Amino acid sequence: MTMISPLSPLSSPLPSGEGMKAKLEKAAKSFESMFISEMTGYMFQGLSTEAPFGGGFAEDTYRSLLVSAMSDEITAKQGLGLSDALQKSMLRYQENQGA
Repeated sequence: MTMISPLSPLSSPLPSGEGMKAKLEKAAKSFESMFISEMTGYMFQGLSTEAPFGGGFAEDTYRSLLVSAMSDEITAKQGLGLSDALQKSMLRYQENQGA
């Protein structure tokens, strides 16, 4: 039986140059959008809605879609700056792994 060290790479290294930067940027923006979605989801937890225009399963469904769309828009415009910090950190990590 072959033992795999937990620190050994399991896949090929990330592409270098612009390909790597694009993948890291996409991952960082995706993470920031998910983070914003989780944070903005709490805004709606305490709201109560009443008939005839509110409540029910459909509202819960559309509320989650609204939160997701809002987080995507916030991230696409300027975001919180989280994706920039993550991207810089991931680039530094990748550069140190290659050294």
